[in-house]
Amino acid sequence: MTAYLLALSSVLTFSTAAIGFTYFSQKVSALWMNIFKAVISLIFSLPIIFYLRGDLSVSAEHWPFLVSGVIGLNVADWMILGAYKIIEPARTLIVYGFQPFIVGGFSYFFWEERLFPLQFLAILFFVICLFLFSYERFKTRGKWEVDGLVLAFVGVVLDSIGIILTRHGFNLNPELNGFDAQYIRTFAAV
Repeated sequence: MTAYLLALSSVLTFSTAAIGFTYFSQKVSALWMNIFKAVISLIFSLPIIFYLRGDLSVSAEHWPFLVSGVIGLNVADWMILGAYKIIEPARTLIVYGFQPFIVGGFSYFFWEERLFPLQFLAILFFVICLFLFSYERFKTRGKWEVDGLVLAFVGVVLDSIGIILTRHGFNLNPELNGFDAQYIRTFAAV
């Protein structure tokens, strides 16, 4: 039950934050918003990690978390915030629907995890949704929103790579917890 509550809280927090991310990405820039988000996360992570571990060290054996931070929290989030600016968060978050399939595909190739046939049906529906969103913009604005969709999709693929690297980091460092991983990823992103 706790896992479901945490997952729901995470989704609600992320969805609500998307509104703020969009506002500041449009008013200032996606790059500024991404840097601000990472610095705030690092500032709040420091006391928690220091309390839990007693030090703030990061070592070379944490390389998957470091690379994941650069790819997933830095480059991917910058692209996704750019997509928020162009096609808005609702459409960008629909593109996020591809993430379970992408992560599942990577997991299949790296750890031989099973893919379910219904996942392919779900992807078909997501592709239809993307086409309808783009078609809606074409009808109202006279242009296809290909740039925003490509930016969102590449961002989601890079974010998925970050997730796979994080999982690999936990496989290599089973003594670390989620706070440690997020601190190391945020440290690398900043």
